[in-house]
Amino acid sequence: MAVPPKAQMPEHIRKMFEQKGIAVQQSAPPKPQQETEVDSVSQQNLEPENQEQEIVEQEVEVQELEQENFEEEISQEQSAEADAEEVEELNQETNTEETTQQEEQETNKKSKKASKEKKDKKKMSKKKKVLISVLTPLGVVLAAAIVLVVLHFIDINKQLVTPELVVYETTTGAYLKVEEHDRATGYEFYMTYAGKTTKMESSSADYSLKAKVEKPGEYVFYARYIGQTENANSEYSKKVSYTKYDKLAAPVVTKKQTTLEWTAVAKATKYYVYYGSDQEQPLYIEQPATQNGENVVFDLQKINQKGAGAYTLYVVAVGNEENYIQSSPLSQPIAYSYTVKLEKPVSLYFDKTTNKLTINVDTQNSPTKNFLITINSNKLSFSYEADKLASSQTLDLSPFVSDVIISQISVVAVGDGTYTTNSDAASIVVQ
Repeated sequence: MAVPPKAQMPEHIRKMFEQKGIAVQQSAPPKPQQETEVDSVSQQNLEPENQEQEIVEQEVEVQELEQENFEEEISQEQSAEADAEEVEELNQETNTEETTQQEEQETNKKSKKASKEKKDKKKMSKKKKVLISVLTPLGVVLAAAIVLVVLHFIDINKQLVTPELVVYETTTGAYLKVEEHDRATGYEFYMTYAGKTTKMESSSADYSLKAKVEKPGEYVFYARYIGQTENANSEYSKKVSYTKYDKLAAPVVTKKQTTLEWTAVAKATKYYVYYGSDQEQPLYIEQPATQNGENVVFDLQKINQKGAGAYTLYVVAVGNEENYIQSSPLSQPIAYSYTVKLEKPVSLYFDKTTNKLTINVDTQNSPTKNFLITINSNKLSFSYEADKLASSQTLDLSPFVSDVIISQISVVAVGDGTYTTNSDAASIVVQ
């Protein structure tokens, strides 16, 4: 009788049991033919038919046992899967209930919260009105304060305007000056001399150069404002030039009968003696410098040559500008006057037909417009004043000589009585 082969467990079922932790034994393979032969030898006294029957029965029992184990394992696996599905369904139901409860609780909370918010809003609306009435002025003040702080921050960083620099002199020396600036915390002045620049800081818009400008020469200055921050510092001003000179001392002049005299001034190259003006231009006479520091003598005849009159004289020592030696101030004024006798008229001409007399004069030596006219040797004398000073004057004598036969005419130039005196008479014989 042929033995049916044992059923093999499907591979996917076996792996399933292994995942569940249940070990599954595969059915034992058929015993080798050798064992059968051994058993047949050991049981050689049994009848051949009985032995074969026993073997068949044993194999059937083993196969049935294995089939029972296999079915039991399949049943356990299915039961475990069912339990797992049941647990999962239970968990889902529980989660669904919990979710529903949470949603209900959340809805209740929202409802309570909304109700509370309405009440709070009513309370807050009253409080807001009170707070607004109190806080609005405070907010305005705070906002204004913030604006002021921002403006102040902007203001202190705003660049200052560029200053305008001037250099001026007084009797005490030279000074630098810029306009004061209310936002400036200080002032910086810069001086360039002989290729070297020096910074001079000051808290004042005026700066004295007395201790800085001592040597003669060319100086250049510029300045800037200093602000509260580096960004606020102004640009540098335009550069201003200033020349420092050695000033000569004014001569001390003494007036004598016919001269002016003074001590020679060191470094003077010459002297100017000022005596008047012509169309607002000063008039002067140049006097050379003396050698070896000797006294300087000026002849007043040089003034007399300019004509009679009153003069106010000044003396100036002249320096070398190229060497930064500046001329001296004016000396003390010297009063001087010169009186001269006028020159008589140059010529006279009388026209008997018209009775007109023409007088020709030298206005430089006879600066006058007054004349004394005499006809026929003092039998008729009168004064004539012309409208203006001129080199030629014409006078109509008709009113004076209607009944007179003219034989001689003489004319005198009349002085002012102070700086000029009357001239000698100029005469003509009329035929």
